[in-house]
Amino acid sequence: MSLYWFAFNTNKWGITLNLECVEGKKIFKKLVEKADGVVESFAPDYMDKLGIGYTALRALDPRIIMTSVTPFGQQGPYRDFVANDMTVMALGGWAYLCGELEEAPVVTGFPQSYLCAAGDAAIGTIIALYKREQSGQGQQVDVSAQQSVVMDTREATPFWSLNQEPAN
Repeated sequence: MSLYWFAFNTNKWGITLNLECVEGKKIFKKLVEKADGVVESFAPDYMDKLGIGYTALRALDPRIIMTSVTPFGQQGPYRDFVANDMTVMALGGWAYLCGELEEAPVVTGFPQSYLCAAGDAAIGTIIALYKREQSGQGQQVDVSAQQSVVMDTREATPFWSLNQEPAN
């Protein structure tokens, strides 16, 4: 428990499950049968290997929405890379915008990449819920923290064009 935990988990209910044991999977599946969606941030294919990935959950409930948040998404050349906030910020371009021009790139003092990803995950999940109301079908929402960071740096190019100086 920390101030960080309380700040980002206010008014949430939680449960701790060991998804690698039979009883944990059983409880998880019962919860999924009553849920609108699942948000997870495991490495790609981890839940599939446990037998509780999107395909398995969809068999339980075709309307389920599974939102997966990872450093680099479920597909692509970096999907299996392990990353921390600094790595994602650097590969997303944000580190380039931080610090002094003559010095090495730095990152912001508070972990930001997963905050960017969380916003995109929320939006993607809401869109999937809306689509489900029209089609009756769920879907998997794939959020790459790196791509979320890239989208948050999109003002850097117009800043240069308008001001002829870097955005930092």
